[in-house]
Amino acid sequence: MARPSLRQQLAQRYRIPEQQPWLLSVAMVRPGDKLASYRYLLHCLQTLTDLPWQWIVIGEGQALAQLQKETSDLSHRVHWLGKLTTEQITPWLRACDLMAWPAINEALGMAILEAQMHGLPVITGATPGVCSLFADSPNKRGGFIIPQQQPDTFKQGLFKLLTQPSLRQQLSHHAQQWSHQHHSLLAAANQLNQWLTPLIGKAD
Repeated sequence: MARPSLRQQLAQRYRIPEQQPWLLSVAMVRPGDKLASYRYLLHCLQTLTDLPWQWIVIGEGQALAQLQKETSDLSHRVHWLGKLTTEQITPWLRACDLMAWPAINEALGMAILEAQMHGLPVITGATPGVCSLFADSPNKRGGFIIPQQQPDTFKQGLFKLLTQPSLRQQLSHHAQQWSHQHHSLLAAANQLNQWLTPLIGKAD
């Protein structure tokens, strides 16, 4: 299904304003670093209520009720989808406008990698594992990597992504290009072939 039709279908089903930017977060809602990331992002979004946006949250956990309580003033903007399978998440990766996730103390963000594979621009926190998913050059990255504990910089990045569709389109192109070149099955097979070929030659 084409993206416009898919987005329209999801908007009608979940009653999400179709013309507003959709932010996506995919993570367990559990105490500790995950909840800290959600609260960090919530704090940033609460300062951007003069802009139109809708926040789609995929995930569940022990801290869900607490987080829902903390976001009660934004209930018309936040959409809780609970725990979904990979197949159920894929349409949202295609339909949303950006993924936002601070990634506090995270080793690696597979959801971030999946987002890039589908051309979804990402704004995230700069942990070593997360940084490894992006190009070294800022001009080739599929999103913004923000140093940890810099909420003002994170807010600025969110503002740019929410207000500049052309920037999102540019980052979408970089995200797909980089992820398919370096993190796809084909890329992994090529890398494995480079490692194994010299060893096979030595064995002969």
